[in-house]
Amino acid sequence: DIPIAEMLDYPLNWVHYDRQNRIAKEIVEATGGVYWNIATMTNMRPDGHVGGQDCLTYKRPGPTDEWAVSLYNLFKTIEMVETEFI
Repeated sequence: DIPIAEMLDYPLNWVHYDRQNRIAKEIVEATGGVYWNIATMTNMRPDGHVGGQDCLTYKRPGPTDEWAVSLYNLFKTIEMVETEFI
C-alpha cells in the first residue's frame, strides 16, 4: 500500500488503477460476467494519447479502433460458446 502523503502526489489516482481493475475483474467474474481488459492492450500501444495534458483523448486511428475490433470478437466468441451449449 502507498502512504497517504504519497497518494496526494497523484490527484488522479493513477497509482491505483491496476488495483482497481483487479477488483473490478473479481466482481464481474464472480457475478458470471466477462471482464474485458482494454487497459493492458491500450497501455502497450505507442499511438495512444494525443499528448500534452490531454490523457483522455486518443489518436485516430488508434486504440479506440482496436477496442471496437476486440469487442466485436468478444461478442462473437460469447455467441459461439452460447450456441454450443444450446
